[in-house]
Amino acid sequence: MVLVGALGGCGSDDDTGTGVPQSGNPPTTVAPKTSTTTAGSQEAALDARPYAVGERTVTLVDTDRGTQAVPAQGIAEKPDRTIELIVLYPAEGEATGEAAGDGAPVADAPVAGGRFPLLVFAHGWTGSGASLVPTAQRWAGAGYVVALPTFPLSRDGIGFSDDLPQQPGDVRFVLDAVLAYGEDADDPLAGHVDAEHVAVGGHSLGAATALAFVNSCCEDPRVDAVIAVSGGPLCCEGGEYPGTMPVPLLLVHGGRDTVVAPASSDFMFDRFGGEVSYLFLPEGDHVSFFQGDDHELFDRTVVAFLDARLGLDPDAIDGLAGEVDATGRGNFRTPD
Repeated sequence: MVLVGALGGCGSDDDTGTGVPQSGNPPTTVAPKTSTTTAGSQEAALDARPYAVGERTVTLVDTDRGTQAVPAQGIAEKPDRTIELIVLYPAEGEATGEAAGDGAPVADAPVAGGRFPLLVFAHGWTGSGASLVPTAQRWAGAGYVVALPTFPLSRDGIGFSDDLPQQPGDVRFVLDAVLAYGEDADDPLAGHVDAEHVAVGGHSLGAATALAFVNSCCEDPRVDAVIAVSGGPLCCEGGEYPGTMPVPLLLVHGGRDTVVAPASSDFMFDRFGGEVSYLFLPEGDHVSFFQGDDHELFDRTVVAFLDARLGLDPDAIDGLAGEVDATGRGNFRTPD
């Protein structure tokens, strides 16, 4: 792995609008991830919300895997893969920026005290890590290290979705990098990344990328939960989806999504056993979870899911269904 400038599967190209605008086995019960922290430290972490948010940008180069050519766009084959990465994290100081409702994260701000679970969240077709910062900033303010990669070819400006089979490997590479920061005594994130509590998520094509981690092709023992927003199980050749999810899964979809039909999430919720939860907003479209009136409900659901399934607050989703119902905007379902 090469880091440059530190501190500074299957799709088709006829998908449209999948980037955020500039923006079987018998069923078994999957137990929530238990926390390695004490009850006191959990309470302290919850009381500290919202945290101030810091931002770090790096460029990762994976020299062990190549990038295919895209002749139609004059892009030559490369022997490596370059992944631009934004890392948001809880920072010292009073919460400002999006965690508190306005502003932007502070570049290279000192990291807040404590160890924080890690979420790697993947953008959709023609998206970017940067387009997800306003939403991810709120998750970081809730006490998570959030890594936002920009993929080599499905990104904004290229939009080559046939690179999807390579993207789970990109996410794994990002996991390697950020967890290594947490173990490097000379790195600002040293001791602050909780390697025992890790989640992967994504939107649209990024959701297909994240769902690969519950496919036999790409399971990773470090991943404790998966979030799939406005996406479906497209990946991957040589693997299969089990009848029961190996880790907790959160599905999110809008009823007015004309890019990826909500039937894809309906199917997964009905078919898969295990700890599968589902936020459905009938009036939501493909990207409305990241903007407008839907984003607060989406953020609340994501944080509650992560808190419950990664062990920060095991009771976090208790009552969430009632909260969602009370908004009149949709429903939140968990297994019976």
